[in-house]
Amino acid sequence: MVEQKEKIPVVSEFRVRHVGLLDLKYFYKNMKRWFDHNGYGKPFNETTYDVLEFPNGKSTLNIFWTAVKKKTNYFHYEINVKWILVGIQEIEIEYEGKKSKRFKGDFDIKINSNLIKVGPRNEFRKIWEKYIVPKRIDDHVLDLYSKTNELREWVKNYFELYV
Repeated sequence: MVEQKEKIPVVSEFRVRHVGLLDLKYFYKNMKRWFDHNGYGKPFNETTYDVLEFPNGKSTLNIFWTAVKKKTNYFHYEINVKWILVGIQEIEIEYEGKKSKRFKGDFDIKINSNLIKVGPRNEFRKIWEKYIVPKRIDDHVLDLYSKTNELREWVKNYFELYV
């Protein structure tokens, strides 16, 4: 019996952008912690981490994360995060009387999510999907939308700390 996966898009794209200063290392570590805390830690894939450095000391950074949470045997939640950081540069600032390093630049975070249906394709599955699953799919879509929106709000609130 062949197991198939079917993706149902839940959020096509939430975008949060910040131009200015940011503690990038702390933000990176805490966003990963958000995924771990919400059960998306395994499997968690950082599929892209590209750095393009320029002679003027600035750089562009592209990161792509995919995190999957197995909600049930038939439904998995997938959240993707695309980081596009343009013109970032590490600078030193004085904060509460101490010197501290921050990054200055254009920070753009794009988040999307998918509900993944997993299972074998057979006659029972067709009947199950036609009569039993529609309500469950709606519940899972709402749950994943809520979780994706929670992540967007977390990013937005973090960025507002640096305004």
